[in-house]
Amino acid sequence: MRIPIAFLFVAFATLVFSQPMDDGKRDNIWLFGYDSYSQLPGFGRTVIDFSDLNAPDVYREDRDMDFTQTCSSICDVEGSLLFYTNGIYVANPEHEQMENGDNLNPGGWTTTWADVGLPVSQGIITLPVPDKEGKYMLFHGLLDFLPVLGPVYSNLYYSTVDMGLDGGLGAVVEKNVELVQDTLFVGKITATRHGNGRDWWVIIPENNTNRYYTFLLTPDSLYNMGAQVVGTSIFRGTGQAVFTPDGSRYLRYDIHAPEVGNNLNFYDFDRCTGLLSNQVELVNNDSAGAAGLAVSANSRFAYFSSGRFVYQYDLWATDLEASLDTVAIYDGHVSPWPHATTFYLAQLAPDNKVYINTPSGSNVLHVIHEPDRKGADCLMEQHGFPLESFNAVTMPNFPYFRLGPLDGSPCDTLGIDNVPVARFRYRQDTVNQLRVEFTDLSYFEPAEWQWDFGDTEVSQDTSPVHVFPGGGDYEVCLTVGNSHGEDTFCRILHFDPISTLDSKLSKGGIAVFPNPAKGMVNVLLPDGHLPQRAQIILYNPVGEIQVVEALRPGLNLISLDGLPPGIYFYEVKDGGVKPGSGKLVVVE
Repeated sequence: MRIPIAFLFVAFATLVFSQPMDDGKRDNIWLFGYDSYSQLPGFGRTVIDFSDLNAPDVYREDRDMDFTQTCSSICDVEGSLLFYTNGIYVANPEHEQMENGDNLNPGGWTTTWADVGLPVSQGIITLPVPDKEGKYMLFHGLLDFLPVLGPVYSNLYYSTVDMGLDGGLGAVVEKNVELVQDTLFVGKITATRHGNGRDWWVIIPENNTNRYYTFLLTPDSLYNMGAQVVGTSIFRGTGQAVFTPDGSRYLRYDIHAPEVGNNLNFYDFDRCTGLLSNQVELVNNDSAGAAGLAVSANSRFAYFSSGRFVYQYDLWATDLEASLDTVAIYDGHVSPWPHATTFYLAQLAPDNKVYINTPSGSNVLHVIHEPDRKGADCLMEQHGFPLESFNAVTMPNFPYFRLGPLDGSPCDTLGIDNVPVARFRYRQDTVNQLRVEFTDLSYFEPAEWQWDFGDTEVSQDTSPVHVFPGGGDYEVCLTVGNSHGEDTFCRILHFDPISTLDSKLSKGGIAVFPNPAKGMVNVLLPDGHLPQRAQIILYNPVGEIQVVEALRPGLNLISLDGLPPGIYFYEVKDGGVKPGSGKLVVVE
């Protein structure tokens, strides 16, 4: 039954666009960390900024809000942070409590976790209200603990934010408005775009059943579509639930004790009606104590992180169960000791990579560099993405924002077209420095690709590999198109030694951080630079070489294991020149 739920935003006539709102940068900013003001090394807050899809900016910042597990944020259409929440309160872009942003999810458990944020994965999700500039809706639940059942959500709420208030810092204009009172699953709140390319579907499972509550967010109202019953019941377990980026499937992973088995559930989803169907349940009997789930941007490969393993399933395979492949086995790494970097929650990022956190409070993320590819070609790199601080068990919860209308479907009724948006990233070969592999990140259903490498060579491949003729600057442009239009994205690639780039850099020079460092140090090369023979050399005070590591484009993680505390000196060299040097303090 479709029950409209009125909210405070005034409804105007529906606007019709020839192309979907480009929300592609709504998930640009990811937030992690806790204890900004601790005097202990390693604590604080980390920000990942995906404005540069080839080399996301990672930096530390001081803010009051701590994150344990619950985390949701949203950016404007340009990718600038608007607000964020840990399930306790909402903070504005100046990192202060938003007006009327306190006391989300009021209850005893919220009070218990008030200082550090709620301990629930996918415990809240933030969506832009369609066609209402500056208006946003948060979906979140009240954590409760019931006899026999244990932790549940006893209420599902929504709250609304108007960024036009308080001088552009925003205000919560509705708060903790009850949508459902029931024993709901803790977390697993997720969403996908309606087939009309404008509205949003939101789904949350009921606890220990086969019932799913479904909601539809439109410009004029929020509709409770009721609870649908589909397939067999699923016993509650730790894990995640996601839609495929194309919105055609809904996946859910629940882990239990080994004697019970871990449930992997796959459903078809109708973006027009909001209905789930065709449940496929697989059982995995490994001994995982932590689990996560993400799907590649091409909607083909599902990645299930499961403690010591990361599994891949091919959603296009005729035999789904037989498509299972193990793409990672925990390598024993700790960062720092004794924080084991096993596998936990996963999230698809704007650069179309999948990032996976750890359940141990470590200071690294794992990264799947090419999740659109099968098996080992997905390039799963363990502890390959260093953070600027310890991360509890936080992973932000985002829908896939780069989805348009379902062209030709019965609900494609608003005249919105998938006009493609061009984007790409690249990776330099570690042996032949002039060989570059490009990865297409375009969205809104491109059908044609035209690459111009700036050296008279072109390609019509989706993600080509190109060998440049020599050093210098090359403007690489990608034009994508379909029957609705086309778009072009360009960026300059530099093959010069780093020291010749000072007048060309859009960002600062080489960065070596943190300093003092413990266990590892990060080396960030300038934006757009492709080193030819770059390396960092670390010397002790008497000039003896202690570390020599090759440097790749963007961010590099350098291990300091085995180095005693003290003062060291570093040099960064590339192509026979020395563009950077300095002092590094190593602490215990």
